[in-house]
Amino acid sequence: RLSLDTLHLSVVLVDKVLRLIAEEKSDGWRVEKKSFQCLGCACFLIASKMEDTQPITTKDLAYMSDNTYTRSQIRNFEVRVASLLSFKLQSVTCYKFAHRFLR
Repeated sequence: RLSLDTLHLSVVLVDKVLRLIAEEKSDGWRVEKKSFQCLGCACFLIASKMEDTQPITTKDLAYMSDNTYTRSQIRNFEVRVASLLSFKLQSVTCYKFAHRFLR
């Protein structure tokens, strides 16, 4: 079972990667249109590993992408994302903020 925290964190991670690419701080790494979904899968994988007690697997993500990407491609993107973000993967999301203050 995946948490809402996972979904929100994955969106934040995608946003951070795209911001670094736009600011040309990505060491020349670009995400082509055909690989954008793989970026999302990689960010979702990272978020799930950080937020869920039973994280999603690369096998599940490959299946969810209709096998457009292999498990290896998703893992490679995961490493690139983590490296690009200097392994600073934790972030406060609007969901966590709202959840805490609406109690």
